[in-house]
Amino acid sequence: MTFILLSQEETSVFVEMCSDLLVFAENMSWLEYPDIVSKGTQTNFAQFAAEISATWAKNNAQFHERYFKETVALAIIFHAVENPVSRQDWYNLTKSYRANIVTYSIAMFHHALKKKFPHLELNLQAVWELQELPKDFEEIFENITFAVNEFITGERPIKNVTQWCKQELCWTHMDVGKNFPPTQRVETWRPTR
Repeated sequence: MTFILLSQEETSVFVEMCSDLLVFAENMSWLEYPDIVSKGTQTNFAQFAAEISATWAKNNAQFHERYFKETVALAIIFHAVENPVSRQDWYNLTKSYRANIVTYSIAMFHHALKKKFPHLELNLQAVWELQELPKDFEEIFENITFAVNEFITGERPIKNVTQWCKQELCWTHMDVGKNFPPTQRVETWRPTR
């Protein structure tokens, strides 16, 4: 393992970034663990650390500038999904479950993307370069967040919505193909590696 000595300024930026990784849970949402993210920071961090450790053990060379940029792109996606949820009429009726809606929506988007377009993936480098989620994804996420809210607050085996979202069963029972129209922005897609 190699250690890099960081300046005071770099250390504070690094600590803030790590905090964001935990708070925003973008990686675990993208890796399709919305049930884990819904369990809170400590559980999410433990799973995230396990995922990173396993990936590092297989090939630590993949943790480079591109990894950093794609991680930031995931944070951009998380914020791009989180902020508009608060402005939706359906959300403002209860103002509840935003964190669950966001993590499940991102997981649903990624899963549907892999399922419907197995030969393509979202170009996270393009998101990094734009520093925002491309506009044509706004409608997609409006539809997905609405569908997720309907699902998690609809008929369910556990009465408490927050507790329901912590269950793997919640994720496995979600219909990830709903409300996912294809997009035409070619620069946003790239062939799978």
